Amino acid sequence: MKKENELIKKHYYKQLIMNKETNPISILAEAMLDETQKEEGGNECFIRFAQGEVYYHHKDYESAIFKWEKVENEFVPWAKKNIADSYYELGYLVKAEEEYLAIHTDNVTLASEVQLQLFSLYMEQSQLEQAAEVIKQVVALNPDYLTVTEIARTFFEEHRDWDSAIELAIQEAIRTESMDWFNIVSDYIDKGLTKAIEPNYFTKLLQTLFLVDIEKFEKISVAFWKSYQHGEYYFSWLTEFNQLLSEMSFQDISLQELSKVYEETYSDLISEGTYLIEDISSIVSTILTNWLKITKKSQALLPATAVLSWNQIISEGIEGSVVKEAEAIWAHASKTPTDGFLPSIDVFNSIVKWANEHGIQIGERVPWMVEHVMDLEMNHVMIAGEHTEGKSQLLRNVLGQEDINEAKTILYRYGSDSMYSEILESGDWLPLDDDWIEQSLSRKLVAHSVPSSFLKNNNLEILTTKSIDEMETYVNIADRILYVIDINTLSFESDLLLLEKIQRNDPTIAIDFIVTKMNTIYTEQEVERIVTQLEERIKDSFPLSQMFDLKDGLHVCLKQLSKNKERTGERNQKILKISKRAIELLLEKRVKREKQLLEEITWNEEAILKLTGANNQLSDIEKEKIQHIKESYEVIMKEMKDELKVRIPKTLQACSRFVNESSNFKQIHIELNRKMNEEIQQYLQQTFVPKFANSLQQWLEIGNVEFIQSQAYLKDMTDGFNRLYQNDHFKFQGDFRILDDWYRDIDRMNYGVHVENMNILLRVTPSQLLLKSSGKLFGVLPSNKSMVEKMYKKFIENEDYKQVTDSIISQYMLQFDLFGKALERDMKMFFSSPFRQLNEAIIEAESAINHYTEELNILRANPKKYNDPLTLFKTRIYQLELVAQASGNNWSESYVTQ
Repeated sequence: MKKENELIKKHYYKQLIMNKETNPISILAEAMLDETQKEEGGNECFIRFAQGEVYYHHKDYESAIFKWEKVENEFVPWAKKNIADSYYELGYLVKAEEEYLAIHTDNVTLASEVQLQLFSLYMEQSQLEQAAEVIKQVVALNPDYLTVTEIARTFFEEHRDWDSAIELAIQEAIRTESMDWFNIVSDYIDKGLTKAIEPNYFTKLLQTLFLVDIEKFEKISVAFWKSYQHGEYYFSWLTEFNQLLSEMSFQDISLQELSKVYEETYSDLISEGTYLIEDISSIVSTILTNWLKITKKSQALLPATAVLSWNQIISEGIEGSVVKEAEAIWAHASKTPTDGFLPSIDVFNSIVKWANEHGIQIGERVPWMVEHVMDLEMNHVMIAGEHTEGKSQLLRNVLGQEDINEAKTILYRYGSDSMYSEILESGDWLPLDDDWIEQSLSRKLVAHSVPSSFLKNNNLEILTTKSIDEMETYVNIADRILYVIDINTLSFESDLLLLEKIQRNDPTIAIDFIVTKMNTIYTEQEVERIVTQLEERIKDSFPLSQMFDLKDGLHVCLKQLSKNKERTGERNQKILKISKRAIELLLEKRVKREKQLLEEITWNEEAILKLTGANNQLSDIEKEKIQHIKESYEVIMKEMKDELKVRIPKTLQACSRFVNESSNFKQIHIELNRKMNEEIQQYLQQTFVPKFANSLQQWLEIGNVEFIQSQAYLKDMTDGFNRLYQNDHFKFQGDFRILDDWYRDIDRMNYGVHVENMNILLRVTPSQLLLKSSGKLFGVLPSNKSMVEKMYKKFIENEDYKQVTDSIISQYMLQFDLFGKALERDMKMFFSSPFRQLNEAIIEAESAINHYTEELNILRANPKKYNDPLTLFKTRIYQLELVAQASGNNWSESYVTQ
């Protein structure tokens, strides 16, 4: 090794000069001269190698290279390395790299030096990838060489190559078992650099650390755990680590910090209603097994109860031997203080949160009941029993007021003023008017604030129940039950059976009895016998119960309550029971929701059938009304046109009367044309329009009747569908503005249509030309005027005027024809709103069916998504019950294991 150190430092030449003070160059030159004069020789290469070293130290790199190139003995690899070093010093980095890469040697030290030189060369050239590759090779080849691992770590960290830095630290920690490297790994974990790496990458590291330092193993395991928590590899970590821990032996070893992480993880997996049981079952069973394994037995109540609760509710994955160990720990657990309401409230809040996230209201005033129970300063007494008069009299005695309602479940509480409020399903309070009894017979729970000093001084709230069912609903908020029995009623056996069930479910609740003898029908001896029998029956089932008379029953009861001021454990039990009831309600709601979805789908399907039928029927009515309106209008239009076709020619032919012998035959055609137009206008205005205006008014009345009939049908349809929808969802209304428009348009057409003057006799036709010429020719001869007159009259009277008539009809009837063509469109506009509402309702119903069907399919396809979280909540509750029992809260085993 000494020789290699000299070669590395290029101090081999010192062996040849033997520490002489003379210049090494001179000494080596003389040695070479001596060697060349020897016959055998053989040491020239060593001397040349040494001369190269001396030249190198004197920065004569070219001479050094020259000498080293002549070396041909075992120093050749070192000479090549030194030549590369010389090129490096000269700044010929490319050449130096070539020389380094050309060196092949089995000498680990030389190979390490070559790689380190390459590393420096690449760093100088900022070739980081090559530098990283080289330093990794050095570490892999010779990790103990000098400070190569520190150099590598520094390089990786400076250039943020965390994958390589982590790999290096893990390899060195495993190889060296040095706490320094384990600490470096721990630092990387704390910085979050490892959470993107699959957990099995660290298995060997943890195995090594477990054998080296158990405390450090615990700290790094916890660090890994927290870094992976809720990340991509969280479940992989839980699986990998717990498999690893299952293979390890723990004898007299307690890992309390890791145990706390197990507790938090178990709670996280089962508390939020996030996971399905099948997804976490294998992981949880392993977690619970290992949690119990690493926890000191005297402190293992939590893992033991977790094992027992999981085994009881889920019954999957935990070996029988582990369950037996947990049972033994639980059975011999010493009494330990509890965390007050916190665990119970946590599980209840988790249930409420899960329900809210799923849009479900638990109902039954559950949140209010929990809040009610948490008030440790308040005493809660329930007065029950079928004898309402006895209950009322008892309340009159203590409250000092007469208005006691016997038919309601009422919570009496202190208040400065008398006031009634309803406690809603949500737990909110709604003030009630004085007449609430008459207005709301269906109200289930009413709070009556009473200015009673008895309630105030005793911190007392009294709940009176109107029925056995109500008693079962609210029994979990009572510290004590006073059950009133009437001596005249002997059929109280069923009530006692119910009370036995209540006491089995909640052994902490005290049940006492008040026997009333009001208006008794029995003799004194019979009363005494009945009371004695009743006492014996009660003592059999309720050995701790007492029997009081009506006068002082509540006062004695309060004295019993005041003896037990520390009631946190009892109230914890009540919160857990209320939580269990909340789970039952949520499970019931799932069944109810499925039924509700089916009903919604069926209802909407039926609605679509009715809406479609109504749409079709309305379409038929629309067609019928359109046909009737159009046909009646077309009849009038035909009559009008037929009238014009007959009367216009006759009117024009009658104009022959305006021709006589005194007429100016030179201008007669102009005068006649004017007269004919005047006659046409006079006929239209005075005869035609009045006649057909009346017909059109009658047609409008027909339309009005049709619209009214249609609206009556729409009104019936509106009422029918609103009854179906149970609200004013529809308002089918025809558009009567159409009728108003028709009235306006008919008036405008009747009196606003104007026919332009026509060229009747001024048109250029052969006959007219002849007639005009004849007039001009014969008009100057008086004896011929009679003949011209006859010719004109004959022409006028014999002309058919078809072209003129058609033109007038075309002009006058154009607006009426356009109006007629728009009738179908107008009628459709009248019905457009009802059709739109029907179509929108059909689309809405179809959308509702799709929505409800999808929800129903999801509900049916994966019932575990709903049921599993509730089952896991039950597991938490069961564990808390076991913990409470072991903590000395006097919860009987019959209650805990039911």
